[in-house]
Amino acid sequence: MSGRIADRIRSDYFQGSRFGEYRNMLESFKDNGYTFLTVEDLAQSTLAGSSPQTPVCVLRHDIDTDPGAVQHFLGIEKALRIVSSYYFRLCTWNDRLVAKATAAGAEVSYHFEELAQIAKRSVWRSREDAVSGMTGCRQAFLQNLTELRRRSGNPIKTVASHGDWINRKLGIANQMILEDEGFRNECGIICEAYDPWYQALTDSNFSDDWWPQLWKWSSPQRALAERARTVFILVHPRRWRSAALANTGESLGRIVEGLQYSMQSRLHSGGQSGRV
Repeated sequence: MSGRIADRIRSDYFQGSRFGEYRNMLESFKDNGYTFLTVEDLAQSTLAGSSPQTPVCVLRHDIDTDPGAVQHFLGIEKALRIVSSYYFRLCTWNDRLVAKATAAGAEVSYHFEELAQIAKRSVWRSREDAVSGMTGCRQAFLQNLTELRRRSGNPIKTVASHGDWINRKLGIANQMILEDEGFRNECGIICEAYDPWYQALTDSNFSDDWWPQLWKWSSPQRALAERARTVFILVHPRRWRSAALANTGESLGRIVEGLQYSMQSRLHSGGQSGRV
């Protein structure tokens, strides 16, 4: 068993809760004078031509798996009187949790992946397939976005692209759906979390990682040491507690998807790739 696989198993099943560490991290930023903003807060102020007067931390949650962890994150944030942004996939969207997060003052939005989902279903095998099928991806995105706005009562002005194995295989990210400015305006989206202009606002950008590294590149403590003015922190439920059922379901789902895609791709070999 490779070390990386062993680390994933340790993270998914044996690492236990890290919510105490999570609270300590947020307290450190508060104690050092940081104001917490949502993704939308910072986007709106930047587009209006204003800049925060104090050091700011934008805390973002990508709820890829284990939506039950949201209540633990929210409990800590509510106790510390800070706000953050929560991006749910369709498969992790939960109306009760969304309502709870909204009531706590969090930004609740959409972690979208229509391109990846359609690519797997249609057995796309190249970037050209994805480009040709972009109209269908955009139609699906707008339909899903409209439904989530209806269900939540939230305006959903910012979104964040989810990454999947099929995106890496095709060499094309889900955010390509919003590269058309006219379509973006039609959707009422002011910012996609990976927009270059938005990412350029930060002095320090951090994302959690698998055990034992825990953070990609370096720890958010580095931002405190360097007195960074604008800090982005991205966290995922899977990195902060071991949720065996949720993690097993996600891992098995990926394996099944990969096998189905591989089998269908072989069946399609020599013919035309699927189209939406």
